Amino acid sequence: MNSYFMSHINPYILGRPVNQDLLFGRECSFVDISDYLQDHKKVKKVLVLYGQRRIGKSSILRNITNKLKELHNESYSNFAVVTLSLEYYSQQSLGTVLAELAKEIISDLSLEDKNIELPEITKLESDVSVFDNEFLPQVYQALENKNLVLALDDFDIFINTHPEISLSVFYRNLFSIIQRDKKLFLILVMDHRLLKTSEKIRSFQNLATIKEITLLDQHTTTNLIKQPAQNMLEYAEDAIQEIFHLSAGHPYFTQLICFAIFSKARENNNFGNKVNKKDVESIVNKAIELAEAGLSWFWQQFSIIEKVVLSAVAESQNISENYLHLIARNQSNRDTIDINLIKKAKEYLQENNFLDSAKHQKVKIELFRKWIIKYHPLHEEISQLEKSTLAEKQSNEQLQGEHIKGVFKPNIPTTQVWDNDKTDFLLAASYYQVDKQVDTHQNRPDIFHVRSQFNTSKRDEELDIYQRRRSILTIISLVCLFVTSSIILATIYRLYTEPCPPGEKKEFGIFCEVDNSVISRGDRTFFRAISNKFRDQGIQAFKEGNYTQAAELFKKATEANKNDPE
Repeated sequence: MNSYFMSHINPYILGRPVNQDLLFGRECSFVDISDYLQDHKKVKKVLVLYGQRRIGKSSILRNITNKLKELHNESYSNFAVVTLSLEYYSQQSLGTVLAELAKEIISDLSLEDKNIELPEITKLESDVSVFDNEFLPQVYQALENKNLVLALDDFDIFINTHPEISLSVFYRNLFSIIQRDKKLFLILVMDHRLLKTSEKIRSFQNLATIKEITLLDQHTTTNLIKQPAQNMLEYAEDAIQEIFHLSAGHPYFTQLICFAIFSKARENNNFGNKVNKKDVESIVNKAIELAEAGLSWFWQQFSIIEKVVLSAVAESQNISENYLHLIARNQSNRDTIDINLIKKAKEYLQENNFLDSAKHQKVKIELFRKWIIKYHPLHEEISQLEKSTLAEKQSNEQLQGEHIKGVFKPNIPTTQVWDNDKTDFLLAASYYQVDKQVDTHQNRPDIFHVRSQFNTSKRDEELDIYQRRRSILTIISLVCLFVTSSIILATIYRLYTEPCPPGEKKEFGIFCEVDNSVISRGDRTFFRAISNKFRDQGIQAFKEGNYTQAAELFKKATEANKNDPE
């Protein structure tokens, strides 16, 4: 019974790093790592690996040691690799991170019995050089002078969520260590967005070798489909083609589809039959259900404008309508989306293989597109965008006046492709924003006439807005000046008329200062009418600098006349 159960455990892995026997392709990534480690001059001090979410970055790190030995036999036996995910330290200080990294080095390399002194967090907080000046030399000695490779995963999560450590601080400290230490190699693994959108990352590109982890090709995807279940499932060629069409070579989506196929075959005890295209099509909805949590996490990497573009392109593939038409038609406010933002979002999505770069826009991963249509329809994404921008626009809408509203809905073919001119896009949006109850064909205006009216009216409206804003700002400035002047004058009057406390007198007729003329410095008495010879003798001694004698005389003066107020 146990052997039967074990032989039918699903061999496809979802959402976690895989071991070497389930890691297909990626030879190019390991060659990149090998080239980096062989560069002993290390002109570029750091290797950066980046790519889409769930594309296999962590699996590559997990298998560095074995893969390098496989590629180069024993030439890499002098490298010790330590992998640490920074995701778990996103709320910790840099000193804490380095302290935890030191512990990970001891643990991963089994150096517990080498009596290596771990650096204290307090020392690392004040001086990060303690890590490489005091700790690492002990490690090298224990490793018999091997090189140390630190592979830091989830670097983007660490930087994006850390409340304290800036990107520049982290880089500055790491690079200072790398530059001083010729035996230390650093591999940073991050999401594509941090690399593509961060100016600070790009500013360090002259110090780093940057390599992308891409989608798998069709040959490697075929191996990923067939080999894990080679003794239990057989795939027909049309099934393999369909899986590649749905996954586009993304390893997570490929394994997701195969996981659902295997699960269905196990439920139906259908391991003897060859999997065909219809079998693949029948499990698409099941695969989407299985991956709901993972796909939601995948979706969260996109900005709201990118989500709008993805949803629009996903729906446009179903109805053969240009995605810009769909966005314009679903807007409740034609000013919500700027065409330039759409273009930038589309370019970013194409550059990172989320959209196909072909002339006709397509979502690259078909299974992802089907999930978008089911759970993130365009009208909902535009609604979210409009809600997020509503607060920002409320202050401006009061000054903008009424928007230009179309009153006719021209019969424009839905297959017509709008050009990328912003005016055309806004004009399209204004047409789709009309009252849905009105459609008077005989009174439909000429499109070029409407365009002219649109531009002229828009200029007049903007001039009117500018003039009203200028008038309002002038009034506000005058009110502020009047209020400020009144406060200053009232304060001066109060200071001039208000008497000073006892012992103080007016300076410049306004400010109260201490009256030094009534203060004795020990050289005279306040009460000349009161006779006290010891007091007078004490004052004289004080004036002459005989302070001991003066103190004795003042004591006698107190005893002689205890009612003397001085």
